[in-house]
Amino acid sequence: MNRKYRLSSDFLTAPKGKGKNKDKDKEKKKPKPILLTPQEKRAVLAVLVAVPLVVAVGVLLRPLFSGKGSVHGTVTLNGAPVPWGRISFVGETGYRVSKTSQIKNGRYEIKDIPTGPVKISVESFQAPALAPASATNPLVKGFGPPKGTEPPPELAGKHLPIPPRYGSPDTSDLEYTVRRGAQEHDIPLSP
Repeated sequence: MNRKYRLSSDFLTAPKGKGKNKDKDKEKKKPKPILLTPQEKRAVLAVLVAVPLVVAVGVLLRPLFSGKGSVHGTVTLNGAPVPWGRISFVGETGYRVSKTSQIKNGRYEIKDIPTGPVKISVESFQAPALAPASATNPLVKGFGPPKGTEPPPELAGKHLPIPPRYGSPDTSDLEYTVRRGAQEHDIPLSP
């Protein structure tokens, strides 16, 4: 087998017309069709239809099984409302979603929290007496903290200290199970 090759631009090729199996080489280059029996065709079709159908049903039914809830209530220490602070709900399942809300005059509201068990932390702060930024500096007129993030004027300077253990969801021993829809959950703290 003494075959001569010539160098082309990017690969070696056999001389044209001198190969012994020229027609057979052309046949080998044609892709062979994939032949399926009728049973195999039905199985492939069933998979192609069933998989997207199962995914679509799962997406449509998900809200029925894993909804969200809104929780509101009061936070008190020995019956007295916590005037100004923060409350956090930390989910115990899935991605451990954390939702936080301000406490004003003892009231809080947390919206759109995934259903399931949560651990709760509560913090109490002294409500600062803030003058509007525009009153002290005319250049910042109209700028300041977002509405609703400042304590109401009647809370200025008020503070109800609570035990530090309530500041962490791991040490507070406050737990709740969030259900779908709106619900009320009061949190009475003890010293």
